[in-house]
Amino acid sequence: METQHCLSVVVGCPLFLRQLPSGPCLILDSDSSTFENLCSEALPSEHPWPLTFQQVVLSDLSGENISWNRFSDRRFDGPWDLSVVQPDYRNLRQVSTISVQCQTLADILEAQNCLQEIGSRFQLIIRQGDPLRILMGAETWLHRCISVILRGVDIPLGHRSECESFLSSRGFSPVGEDGLSVMKNTMSELLQNQNYLPQQFTQAFGRNSYWKALEALFPYQFYRSLRPDLAELDDHQLIEHFCADGLKEGIRLEGGVEMQFAVRALRHVFPYSLYRALCPDLADLDDQELLLHFCQNGLDQRVDLSEESVKSFLDSYPVSEVEVLKSRVKELEQYLDLSRRQVEELRESLLASVKNNDQ
Repeated sequence: METQHCLSVVVGCPLFLRQLPSGPCLILDSDSSTFENLCSEALPSEHPWPLTFQQVVLSDLSGENISWNRFSDRRFDGPWDLSVVQPDYRNLRQVSTISVQCQTLADILEAQNCLQEIGSRFQLIIRQGDPLRILMGAETWLHRCISVILRGVDIPLGHRSECESFLSSRGFSPVGEDGLSVMKNTMSELLQNQNYLPQQFTQAFGRNSYWKALEALFPYQFYRSLRPDLAELDDHQLIEHFCADGLKEGIRLEGGVEMQFAVRALRHVFPYSLYRALCPDLADLDDQELLLHFCQNGLDQRVDLSEESVKSFLDSYPVSEVEVLKSRVKELEQYLDLSRRQVEELRESLLASVKNNDQ
């Protein structure tokens, strides 16, 4: 069963409409004139589906400024210097170099309305730029990518194999005649296809790349939450149980795969110190247990971890040893002042007592 997708993302505008895949396409290119030429010289009937264009240079970091080189053959346009390219393409000439600010593919995908629905999928075609950096900048979305097609020139020579290794470690496998140029998300297809027979699954996992893909993406905690009776199984046994029984039971894991990335992001921003300060009885929990407690209990208890609360907490927290000492000195001064008042009150009481006795 072929996994369906709602959008094809094409990095690098082709020369002809017929080079685009069927269905809605989002074209990303460093030069807006390429899309204008594509539309002006082609008949709409050649690609009757919606086309969207965005002028952008992709990398693995948003806001990063890089040097973008343009060549006499625009297939080579990208971050590569002429010295890297020319040994293999001696007639190539560098036309210009500009400084551009990059975005990540993840930023672009997050803005696409058709991808807002959980479970929506896309395919990715890379014809321009540094494919490895582009993929790294889309890592949080790769579990929703059904396939990656590398159509650009292999610069520097052998760079494409690095992309293959990167994708293989994230659940993709080479398919078709193109070998390294077409990588299919076998894990995504597996989770979508509930009619996949366990026997076929076992045979497929005789191929090491499939098993590695499943180990990398399997939502262990999510599956354990669905089946608490499997708590004693280790990760390997849990996967085997899903293959043998979970598929038959119709258990769907897409939500768990989605949740893995949400939890990973939450781990980076969760205000552990503030939550411990608000709930001192949880001081013995480690970070993972603390995060789980918040999800299971803190939300229902309406514990305030808003941005304003975090900022207020940080503003009140000494940020250096000097600040800590200053805070301690202030505390000691307050205690000393309180002690002085108490001594004075005691002295006045003693004087009053002596005066009363004399009378």
